[in-house]
Amino acid sequence: MTKARENSDYTGLAADIVAGDTAARAGRKNLIINGGFDVWQRGTSFTNPINDQYLADRFFNAVARSNTTVSKGSQTVNGAIANTFELAATGADTWDFYSTIEDYQRISSQTITISFWYKTNISGAGCRHYATASYGGNLVADGVWHRFETTVTLGVLQSNPRAANGTAIGVLATAASGSYLHLAMFQLELGSVATDFEHRSYGEILADCQRFYEVLSSTADGSGNRYNGVAWDSSNLNIFIPFKVTKRSSPTINISDNGNVYNGSWVNATGSAVTGASLRGCTISIQKSGGYALNKAYFIVSQSITADAEL
Repeated sequence: MTKARENSDYTGLAADIVAGDTAARAGRKNLIINGGFDVWQRGTSFTNPINDQYLADRFFNAVARSNTTVSKGSQTVNGAIANTFELAATGADTWDFYSTIEDYQRISSQTITISFWYKTNISGAGCRHYATASYGGNLVADGVWHRFETTVTLGVLQSNPRAANGTAIGVLATAASGSYLHLAMFQLELGSVATDFEHRSYGEILADCQRFYEVLSSTADGSGNRYNGVAWDSSNLNIFIPFKVTKRSSPTINISDNGNVYNGSWVNATGSAVTGASLRGCTISIQKSGGYALNKAYFIVSQSITADAEL
């Protein structure tokens, strides 16, 4: 028989939650996906990223850059090895990048705490809401790792993450030649206490990221990733591609390399088309100038295909 909890037990439990806060929100407390900068599906180094370009998964560049390199790093932070988001300037530039919160109603009108580790030689950089206000600045510009923490009470938010009352949170800095800013362990949590960074497995974080963006095929896969399609006329091959993770909305399918088709020998495909996309998969047509036999199956390799369902 389960023993009923005494009133004094509840009182003690409430006190523990108020005092520690960590246990009450342990596990999935960080509302920033990929705050540990583990997943970089689009690449690990970017020179002069353009407006709205995603870098590390779930972190996007707000304005086109002219003298900036963004790259993935690995450094000892607070006594442990951590992945880092690193910016370096070769000339004057403004750094302005953010991450968005899909479940914006969870933080709308709530008190939140933002924390991250940083190392920089720039004075005045700080955490910022996309369009409305700075949540703190004047990062210590001494080239040593420090932890940044700030607590704010948000107003009423709306679903558009890029609007004045949207949900994008990031960092703003003014850079000059030789400037650098390294970030690690970016966290946003409910409440007024900054707790330890929530470490999660790479596989879990990757799956969360793939809900927004997924690399379906890469030219680097070569013959290691073969799709199979059926010809519905002499020039079009129909292929269904299931997603590894169900998308948050019907994605945009991008085909940047049509790959090669086996038709007695490997030949270059001449075109492609997206014929349908849903939350769980997509159908594409790989084309070539004749030679397909109706209702026959063919292998396709070395394509570059992505599914994009970003906010």
